[in-house]
Amino acid sequence: MTMNEIFSTVGIVASSFGGSVVAVLGLSSWLGKVWAGRLMAKAQAEHSEALAAKTDTLRRETEEVLSEAKAILDVAKDKHLRLFQDQLSAYREIIDLVSEVLDAIDHAVHFNAGDLQTTILKLNRQRIRIFGYTALVAPQVVVDRFTKLESYLLEVAEGQSAYVWETARQYSLDLLNEMRSDLNISPGHITYNDVR
Repeated sequence: MTMNEIFSTVGIVASSFGGSVVAVLGLSSWLGKVWAGRLMAKAQAEHSEALAAKTDTLRRETEEVLSEAKAILDVAKDKHLRLFQDQLSAYREIIDLVSEVLDAIDHAVHFNAGDLQTTILKLNRQRIRIFGYTALVAPQVVVDRFTKLESYLLEVAEGQSAYVWETARQYSLDLLNEMRSDLNISPGHITYNDVR
């Protein structure tokens, strides 16, 4: 069979069916497109619903985690603020006691005025209480500086050591600088820049 004969046979078969083959092919093509479009729309709708559900789930889970994290952060912040306030209160008590004792010793040494025995009793009572407060909220270095200063002041008040203002001042500044460092008040150490 030659090519002409093949085309001729196909033409005869196609013409015997008439235009119905063309119509069926065209109709099936159109129907396939409609069916594919509907399947695609259905799949896209299912995907959109699944995506929306997953988005809602993730949003809820994220909000829950953020809420828990915020609660933990709030507790930590409150705890930190309470500790800071407790530290500040303990340090203020130290400053009040030291300044009162230094004033009493200064008056007794320089002006032969004042009652050192009352000052010694007050220092003994308050130093133990303040030591306890400080030990609860301060680092060891602050406790050590306080102990060094109050021991010196007791020795002076009891007549075991000579009163030297520069020594008392330096011990006080050392203590103040450690307290400032612990509270993160400002960088650097303070110094006494006067000649007295």
